[in-house]
Amino acid sequence: MVIDLDYPMWRHSRGQLKTLKKNELALAWLADESGGSMVLPNSREDFPKLAAELAREIDAQYLVTYRPKLGIAPKSPEAIRHIEVVSRRVGLRVYSRRSYLVRTAQ
Repeated sequence: MVIDLDYPMWRHSRGQLKTLKKNELALAWLADESGGSMVLPNSREDFPKLAAELAREIDAQYLVTYRPKLGIAPKSPEAIRHIEVVSRRVGLRVYSRRSYLVRTAQ
């Protein structure tokens, strides 16, 4: 039996775990806001399955554009536009950005 009493290393490891958790939350927020998703495998065995899912999603991407009814001359030099992209097709998952930043030409 080994009893590890390396308290500085133990404290450092706890600090690293807190940092990793904080970064994971930040990346999840970024993925959600940009219309993506974050996938964290639970084990090595999950990687092939996740790779196949990722390849299928990349193969099914589309580019959608639109022209807003309102002109792009906001009151300030920058304005945030909120958008919602939906599908008429039942069962189709749509990932898209929720908003974007419009900057006027200067």
